[in-house]
Amino acid sequence: MLTAQGQEGGPFFDYNRNKSGFAPDVQFGYMHPFAGGDWLAGLKFNYKYANVDSKQNVSIPQNGTGTVVSGPNAGTSGPITGFLAISPAEINLKHQFSLIGTIGRAFGNFTLYAGGGPALFGVESNFINGIPFATQSLRGTFPTSLPITVFNQNWVWGGAAQIGTTYSFASGWFLDFAYTYARSTSFTISDTVTVFNQNGTLSTSGSAVLNAQERVTNQSVTLTLNYQFH
Repeated sequence: MLTAQGQEGGPFFDYNRNKSGFAPDVQFGYMHPFAGGDWLAGLKFNYKYANVDSKQNVSIPQNGTGTVVSGPNAGTSGPITGFLAISPAEINLKHQFSLIGTIGRAFGNFTLYAGGGPALFGVESNFINGIPFATQSLRGTFPTSLPITVFNQNWVWGGAAQIGTTYSFASGWFLDFAYTYARSTSFTISDTVTVFNQNGTLSTSGSAVLNAQERVTNQSVTLTLNYQFH
């Protein structure tokens, strides 16, 4: 017998995290001299296996309205509050590709350059052991579902800007030291799940949607060893 029904929701949770680590970096490029050879225009393709993983327990407040549909209090409505506990929310910037157009100037063995272009990010977002709780005047605070876990993989476009310097030290060989600022566009994740919990003779069930808005930013300093083919 259906005794009561209700609905509640809450805001996007705040997940501002800074994480750092080491990552391998591979690049291919083309450079063409002009204006007497002192200036260089180029195009650089870069791949980073970033694998920057960040985990954090979050609690998202919820509020809504519930209505009794059977029994002596049928038709009575009242507020429902609660929270969604996720332990943890995990965001992993796994891959980063960028295609950067550059322009630079040579000073003997050194070259200074700057550029920018599009970037593609591979992001994994995992919400583990999510449990929604409701607070009601007659029952207090209680879980409305068993733990829920969802996994997401997203490929997101963005952009990257880069400045750097190269140093030629042998025939065809040079070091490339660069700073890159890359940022994705904002993207939304929407996971539809079924909630269910049994408490004695009383069960709660229904559907829920976990919505998340994300944007990833990656700042990197790289040092690569390169060989120039003529």
